[in-house]
Amino acid sequence: MQMRGGLVAMAALLTCVASVARAGTPELYGFGPRAIALAGAIEAAADGPRATWNNPAALGRLASAGGSLGLLQLAPSHRIVQIGGQQRYPAATPGPVTLGNLAVAAPIGGPFRERLGVGLALHIPLSSPTQIWSRDPRQPQVPLYEGLVDRLLVGLGVGWRVTDWLCVGVTGQLLAELSGGGDFRVSSLERRFTDQRLAVDLWSRLTFTAGATADLGTRWRLAVVFRQHADVRYQLPLTVRVAELGDVAMDVRGVGLWSPMSLALAARFAVTPRWSVLASARWERWSELPPLGPDVRIDVDNAALARNPEQAEQILSVQTSPVPLAAADRVVPRLGVEHRIARWLRLRGGLGWRTTPLPRATGSANYLDADALDLGLGAGFALADPERVDVDRIGVDIAFGWSHLFRRTASKRDPTDPVGGTSLEGDELRFSIALRHAL
Repeated sequence: MQMRGGLVAMAALLTCVASVARAGTPELYGFGPRAIALAGAIEAAADGPRATWNNPAALGRLASAGGSLGLLQLAPSHRIVQIGGQQRYPAATPGPVTLGNLAVAAPIGGPFRERLGVGLALHIPLSSPTQIWSRDPRQPQVPLYEGLVDRLLVGLGVGWRVTDWLCVGVTGQLLAELSGGGDFRVSSLERRFTDQRLAVDLWSRLTFTAGATADLGTRWRLAVVFRQHADVRYQLPLTVRVAELGDVAMDVRGVGLWSPMSLALAARFAVTPRWSVLASARWERWSELPPLGPDVRIDVDNAALARNPEQAEQILSVQTSPVPLAAADRVVPRLGVEHRIARWLRLRGGLGWRTTPLPRATGSANYLDADALDLGLGAGFALADPERVDVDRIGVDIAFGWSHLFRRTASKRDPTDPVGGTSLEGDELRFSIALRHAL
């Protein structure tokens, strides 16, 4: 009876966990300080090594090899208030995050000189390794921000300058899928494992980002960037054979780190040789967001107690019921300005508006989100290199960003809900710095 009670408790625990949705920092704010300072309006202004992520078409315009090494610090402050309820499920909010990024790129010489370029971009979580973890869906949480620390991005891109005015490019992003399984045999009387096997497999696959830019005269540049939806899937079946009882079969599978398919249209207009205005609108397909909870199934039989295997009966069967989210597609507009004050100094600023794709949390699940305003401010400094050959070869970019989530309140349809209504608002501060060098 004690063993069966423990199995029931374990089943109940596994069926109430829910995998957190993921939205990566590059998807939200762009890659590197310049993108953050422009509030993400970077598609038509991408250049240098960081174009591998922002718009790979710009790799076709590389004049020389170069690299960039940067750091990003996020300081979120999400405030969740529970209205009514029994306060049995305390709110969970994201903590500070430290991320690193590295990008290198080079043009291809020979017959492809000034026509073909390649780049590599890495986005590295420094606060913790890549991970997929879970929360009870009844616990108030902000899933679209929880995953910012948990995602390692590796992108390899190539850009081709088709004509003097048209460039195209593509970046492949490497992701991993986790699968495996295990079989264990235990004896509750002897209190030991009699046999055990565990296998874990990591499968790599690619998702793609494609981009194009078109220069219309000397003032206008138009850009389009398509991103394939990206996710990390996991499947972990496990069987435990208890000699005095029977088989305990568990299967856990789901989608972890997830970002939507998107299509961005952008433009850059050079008002004067020193002033540029940038704008972009990105459509994001959040309606394809899968349930945040994993699919968990547990079956227990009494094969060891039955006289023959054909008489074995299932004594426990538990399976999760995924919570449909009914997320909505959205369009994210962004606007940026860049001003070259001197050869060694550029100032940047930008703003963006993000409507929430998630509906109000009026049911039993408490996945919270709110409309957000993004503001960015930054500068680019060109420093003389040791040989003083070219003042633009070494530079430093810095950026400050601020996002404000406007208050959003949700009342429960069920007045006896143990959590009660919720109210979310918050802020997030960002600081990014990067050193760049052109050969």
